[in-house]
Amino acid sequence: MFSNDRWVIFFAIWMGMAIISWLLFYVNKNGEFKNKYFRWFFAFGGGMMLGGAVWTGFPLIVVIFLGLPLMTFVVYFNTKVIRFCNNCGSYHQRISDKPIYCRECGAEIKD
Repeated sequence: MFSNDRWVIFFAIWMGMAIISWLLFYVNKNGEFKNKYFRWFFAFGGGMMLGGAVWTGFPLIVVIFLGLPLMTFVVYFNTKVIRFCNNCGSYHQRISDKPIYCRECGAEIKD
């Protein structure tokens, strides 16, 4: 049912994405870049996860009816909650509508 070679390739691609993510969103200090591209990168990662599940042998019906709704929720929720400071680039979670301020530099975090 599951091909071992495909799992190895999928894992290698996933590790490559993790390294790129670390470089773009942890090492990089440009908050405007992070706020602009994090949503797209996170959505791309969710799509890669679903595509990889199908490619490695999971039944398409399971991915469509279980994986797709769950991944859509996770991607939507995380892209709404996670923000980066435009001044210093630090990571923040905004769960309520109250304005939040950066714990590193004190600047207001805006949407």
